[in-house]
Amino acid sequence: MAAPTRACQPGRNAAERDPVAGRPHLLLVGGGHANVALLRAAARWVRRGVRVTLLTPDRFLWYSGMAPEFVGGRYREEETRIDLLRLCLRGGVAVVPGRAARVDVTAREVVTAGGERLPYNLAVFDIGGLPADEEAAGNAVRVRPFPGLRRLVNWLDTAPGGRLTVVGGGAAGVELLLNITARGGRRPGFTFTLLEPGPRLLAAFAPGLGRHAGARLRARGVDVRLHTCVARALPGRVELEDGTSLPGDLTLWATGTRGQPLFRASGLPVGEGDFLRVTRTLQVPGYPRLSGAGDAVQVEGTHLDRSGVNAVKQGLHLRGSVDRLLRGLDQDRPPETVRLRRFRPYPASPYLLSTGEPEGWLALGPFLWGRGRVWLGLKHRVDRLWVGRYRGGAVCLAPRVPWPRD
Repeated sequence: MAAPTRACQPGRNAAERDPVAGRPHLLLVGGGHANVALLRAAARWVRRGVRVTLLTPDRFLWYSGMAPEFVGGRYREEETRIDLLRLCLRGGVAVVPGRAARVDVTAREVVTAGGERLPYNLAVFDIGGLPADEEAAGNAVRVRPFPGLRRLVNWLDTAPGGRLTVVGGGAAGVELLLNITARGGRRPGFTFTLLEPGPRLLAAFAPGLGRHAGARLRARGVDVRLHTCVARALPGRVELEDGTSLPGDLTLWATGTRGQPLFRASGLPVGEGDFLRVTRTLQVPGYPRLSGAGDAVQVEGTHLDRSGVNAVKQGLHLRGSVDRLLRGLDQDRPPETVRLRRFRPYPASPYLLSTGEPEGWLALGPFLWGRGRVWLGLKHRVDRLWVGRYRGGAVCLAPRVPWPRD
């Protein structure tokens, strides 16, 4: 990645301008599914005299919607990711490799893990979440961040066989396991176990979909165990809360999400699970210069699923909000005086799930679901168009892996 951009001191004059660069500074913290929309819009802000910086530990954004089919061999890794550095170079955005460790709201600076202080006039956080029970996950493969899935793919490709245990029967665990069994389950020597603490799979969706998912997985030889709580993952086994353990060669951890510790450490308002609280304008209450999106935040008055679908929609909303806030700074208007539109989430978050077979599933909230080739075709089209928008071209399906046959 490019060498770190050295920060200047934050602006203090009435026009909210950086005294060294002579320009207002927009700091994007994290290159997630929401902030990538702001990166794409950055060129027009830079032309207007705004200084834009991206702070990120990763050069690439891996699109979560394509992760299961990457593991299943449907996509190559390079087809599932967006080059953030290339996007920044195209838009005139400075890049600072690193992670945010703290926000100094008094000085209007974000402090990186390496101690660098980055000033901001506006800052947008899209840094994702952490596994809800990170310590219990031990040496298991995490569903996020995406690069960890390389370890799983390498195991599927090179191991002569083995026992895989998946912890978590939500959308991530089920969709990944469907694609894994379509890839590795057709070879002898592999066994699969799915552990879910609740009474059914896909608890956020229609009960019929959960039953159908369980039937499909069992038909592929997966040992699906409901009402099974995991205490922790250990090398060579998974320990259950009842004191028993299950042997296994690899564990895939697909449980819930919690917020990042830096928000509480910075004295910012957080809710249950340490998620950063944001209002319906996606601004932090009491701190109108700060906004947030994606898995790291909790939008007040909503119960949004933590999915790429919602993060993408939040990014499009923030693109308009940031534009208004920057225009306000140009007019010497502080952010708290700029009127912003309220974020309108989907009435029911639409999920399109792949199955490792020529069939997809549509899930709309807790009541509606459907299945068929049309949903898989729609999923592929939506995923490829979204990634292609930021890659500068469409993404093609990898032809090297044919559809498995029953």
